[in-house]
Amino acid sequence: MRGIGQTAVGSSADAPVGIHMNGVYLNAPRIFETGFLDVERVEVLRGPQGTTYGRNTSGGVINMITAKPQMDSISGMAEGSFGSYSEMEGRAHINIPMGDKFAMRLGGYTFKRDGFVEDENLGKDVDDRDMYMGRISLRMTPTDAIDVNLMAQRFREDDSRVRSQKQALQQGHWFQCNYGTVWRDQLRPSRPQ
Repeated sequence: MRGIGQTAVGSSADAPVGIHMNGVYLNAPRIFETGFLDVERVEVLRGPQGTTYGRNTSGGVINMITAKPQMDSISGMAEGSFGSYSEMEGRAHINIPMGDKFAMRLGGYTFKRDGFVEDENLGKDVDDRDMYMGRISLRMTPTDAIDVNLMAQRFREDDSRVRSQKQALQQGHWFQCNYGTVWRDQLRPSRPQ
């Protein structure tokens, strides 16, 4: 699908592909920067979706459906991985039925990694990752016609990674950045790659 992701900054900037979770629109989502936790399925609708889920999207819709608590049995999953730069990633969930009409599902995700880009101005490595996410889902079915689902989710990230596309600077020009104006004389010529 073309148009996934959003590089424009501003409250009025809409991505051409709408990202939803359980049918609810996510404003300014960072879909490729978060870890997916306990997802039941992903629905993809291509092409213009005039009023799907109440949003006008020209490129399509992605709707992530989270796993709902199940009443029939206790179940769970846990997995982890390790990698270079002290990388550690883990995810887990557990489904706990509480009688015939109530169930709870807990899930968590964490990802940590040291930086691997040397910032010569700061004298340290940057582009590290340190994030976690937790979710609790509750489900009640008092009758066959009523199915109540409640979900609370928390996401936290504290790192020094760059959240933009690759950028290049032409020598002899200046540019405006978040920390003020940087002039050509303050920049070191980039090395060819």
